Amino acid sequence: MERKILGILGGMGTIATAHFFKVLAERVKAEKDQDYPRIIIDNNPNIPDRTAAITGKGESPVDEIVISLKNLESAGAQVIAMPCISAHYYYDEIAGSTAVPLINMIEETYKVYSEKISGKIVGLLATTGTVISGNFLRFFPEEVMVFPDEYGQENLVMEAIYGEKGIKIGEVDYPKNLLIQAAAELINKGAEAIIAGCTEVSVILKNEDLPVYYLDPIVILAESSILKTGYQLK
Repeated sequence: MERKILGILGGMGTIATAHFFKVLAERVKAEKDQDYPRIIIDNNPNIPDRTAAITGKGESPVDEIVISLKNLESAGAQVIAMPCISAHYYYDEIAGSTAVPLINMIEETYKVYSEKISGKIVGLLATTGTVISGNFLRFFPEEVMVFPDEYGQENLVMEAIYGEKGIKIGEVDYPKNLLIQAAAELINKGAEAIIAGCTEVSVILKNEDLPVYYLDPIVILAESSILKTGYQLK
C-alpha cells in the first residue's frame, strides 16, 4: 500500500491532540526516524467549544473546523484524523468540505467493539454534548449502552473534563478520581465495558484504572490512522 501523509485536525483540545500524537507514534512499527509517517497538525484553538454549541449555549464550530480541514488538504494531507469525539456530531457536514478522507472515530470504535466484545453492555464517559447528540447511537445499538445519571454526568464527568481542576487545564489526579467514580456507577448499572467517549478522558484514564474492558477511541483512531496511511502496527 502506498504510504500517505496524515493530517491531524487538532485543538479540541490541545492536550488531547498532543496525547493522540504520542499514542500514534508509540504504535507505529518503526526502527528509525524515517519509518514514521509524515504528519501535518493544524492545532486550531479558535474552534468554538463543541458541547456548548450542541447544547445551544455557544456558536457552531463548523466554520473553523472547515478552515482547518482545508488547511490540511492544502498542506498535502491525504488522510485526516480528528481526535475530538464531540466534533463528530458535525461529521456529515464537515466531511463533505474536503476531498481528503476523514476518519470517523466513532465508527472505528464500533468496529473494534463488534470484533472484540460484541453484545456486551458498554458505559459511556463523554461530554454532555456527545451524550445528548446521540453520536454513539448512530453506530451502537441503544440496548447495549448505559449512561451516567444527571448528577454523575455533570458533577463527575463534566467536572473532570471542564472543571477548575479538570483535564483541559492539565490536571490529572482529581479528574481521574471523578472518572473512576463515574465508571463505577456505570458498572453498577450493568456496564461490562467502558468507552472513553471524550478524548480528554483518554488522556488520563487507562486500562489498569478499570475492572472491566476499556475501549479507548484515541488508541483506536491512532491505529486506524497508521493502517490507513500504509504503515504497520507494532
